[in-house]
Amino acid sequence: MRGLGTLINVVAVLVGSGVGMLVGNRLPERTRSTVTDGLGLITLIVGLLNV
Repeated sequence: MRGLGTLINVVAVLVGSGVGMLVGNRLPERTRSTVTDGLGLITLIVGLLNV
């Protein structure tokens, strides 16, 4: 099916955003910061591995 990857990405972003809005305020600031930093590091590594 053409565009399946795009559809999966859109759904993943929407679900992740919804979970973040529901749970994010309940987490301590340090935990939110650590998760954000970790995701940024993973994104950087994936980008470097695909150059």
